Amino acid sequence: MKMNLTNNWVSQFIDNIGKNILSSVEIDKYFSLNNEKKMVTQYLVFKIIIKSISLNVKNSNESIPIILNFLLKRSEENENYELSEIMKDIKVNYDKLIEMNNASVKQVKPVKKPIVLNKPNQTND
Repeated sequence: MKMNLTNNWVSQFIDNIGKNILSSVEIDKYFSLNNEKKMVTQYLVFKIIIKSISLNVKNSNESIPIILNFLLKRSEENENYELSEIMKDIKVNYDKLIEMNNASVKQVKPVKKPIVLNKPNQTND
């Protein structure tokens, strides 16, 4: 799948994903976080990207690396170095993030118990 970043729809789509990330996750202190907190931030950003892609693009799993590259390029153009660094780290930890995402999706669903209606007491005459 090839996309042109100069295409108006693609450009708006990438900008909207970036705005969703910036409004949902606090990234301004990303560089000072420890590795564990960086991974949590990466995962949150990754989930936002996946959700945004799955709503708008077919075969979203194949599109994730492409969207990551576009977001990286756009964040560098906008001099948003924290977001740019997050995109780079997501690319480095991509397999681990996919695994984490798949594990969260495959959570065990609770077994539904049948509903028992209380019947009025019947008397035998």
